[in-house]
Amino acid sequence: MCYDVGINQQKIGGIVMKKLVLSTALLVLGVATLATPAKAAKKATKFSLTPSTTAVTRKSVRVSVAVKKKAKIKEIRYRAGKVTKKANKYWKRAKSITKKKSFSAPYNGWYSVRLKNKAGKYTVRNIQVQCIDKTAPSVKTDYSVANKVGTVSVSAWDNNGISYIGYQKGWLKSKKKADYTAMQNDQKSFQVTTPGYYTVCVKDGVGNTYLAYQYVELWKDLWSLKPFDSESAENYEGAMEDRWGNSVTNPIRVAAREKGDRYIEYSLDGKYTRLSGEIIRSDEIKDYENTWIQIIADGVLIYQSPKMNYKTKPVSFDIAINRAKYVKIVAYSDDSGWGNMLITNAKLYN
Repeated sequence: MCYDVGINQQKIGGIVMKKLVLSTALLVLGVATLATPAKAAKKATKFSLTPSTTAVTRKSVRVSVAVKKKAKIKEIRYRAGKVTKKANKYWKRAKSITKKKSFSAPYNGWYSVRLKNKAGKYTVRNIQVQCIDKTAPSVKTDYSVANKVGTVSVSAWDNNGISYIGYQKGWLKSKKKADYTAMQNDQKSFQVTTPGYYTVCVKDGVGNTYLAYQYVELWKDLWSLKPFDSESAENYEGAMEDRWGNSVTNPIRVAAREKGDRYIEYSLDGKYTRLSGEIIRSDEIKDYENTWIQIIADGVLIYQSPKMNYKTKPVSFDIAINRAKYVKIVAYSDDSGWGNMLITNAKLYN
């Protein structure tokens, strides 16, 4: 009986143990089954955006994407504009920066970055760039003339200040300081003694450059103006010979007559203050003739040259015309006259 009992107890014990082992296995399996969904529920990956600078610059700003080293990233894309949505339709034009993990922002404004991890979860971040200044400074130039010297004035302003102003004769395209004569910090103008174009180079506090061009007319060739009225006179195009056999190019020619009824008149619109030039007898004038010139401004005689004979060399004049509207040149002879008086290098000054 005891053996049988023993046997029975062993059997019973075995069954109990099997049930216990089976229950334990089922319990472990149940725990494992419950834990699996928690592993699958991956979270989105966090990251940050950092600009290369926040100081004012005229260059592009590089924005870096910072992610933890252990983060499992599948894709990083960026685009201009502020986008908070994760859906693909908002990111069709976005560019991949998965390898570089940075991008260049050429202009101020919002930029957006979307990161996708290997679990398929998206994270979107935005950054606003506000430190880029690519606008050239504002510049205004003007000039005035006094005593045949031109003064060019320069006014320049910019939100980031003005760091440099320089100038040079001619029409330059260069933005290098070495190609210009620098103006001092408190200098607002420069003087010139040669007419023509001048280039003014202005740089703001971050290096943006503006080139201004100013034409300086120290004088105007009277010959270049179309006569308002004339009688036996003209702006002669070509060369004539003077009394001494010298060639005179493009002179103003006025026939010298006893009555003084040969003239040439110009409309000046009150723009000029002085008139200078040189009076020459042409080789056509007879040796026994005395000839001279009168200059009349707005009906008033303002200059009369000395009487010139065949021995008289060229006579220079420099007279005030006081912004006259009209200037008239009349040639005279003390004889019937057949020759011409020539006016060369006639210059108007404003």
